[in-house]
Amino acid sequence: ENPVFKGWVKEVSKVAYRAEDVIDEYAYEVLKRKFDLAEMAEIKSLVLRLKTKVGLFWCFSNNNPVVFRFRMAHKVKSLRESIAEIYGKAKDLGIKLVDVADVAGASRPSRSDHNATSLAERQLQLRRENVDYEGLIG
Repeated sequence: ENPVFKGWVKEVSKVAYRAEDVIDEYAYEVLKRKFDLAEMAEIKSLVLRLKTKVGLFWCFSNNNPVVFRFRMAHKVKSLRESIAEIYGKAKDLGIKLVDVADVAGASRPSRSDHNATSLAERQLQLRRENVDYEGLIG
């Protein structure tokens, strides 16, 4: 019933909801673009005829992928900063952060395992690239 701890948990919840909103927005945009591509083929000639009138509007609209990426990057950066703040406050409060997989008793590969696998895969790929296939065939 520590009010400082409750405030920290509330901050964690807010950031988690913001992160969920960003993920939902990204998923929606991917789905929307999938359907927009089909429509774009139908209206391409119309857009070309109206290019001068529509061009300036399109540059700053949400339909512009560059603008969308810029906005998403800003949101993700903001989330990362919020998570860093929360992590710092957790350390200050003496809260020990644990991996959810450890609590649930599930095992998951560590980063070092992943890096080792990636390194092994890369070495195998390099070996394949260095094979003289012309010499093998004859």
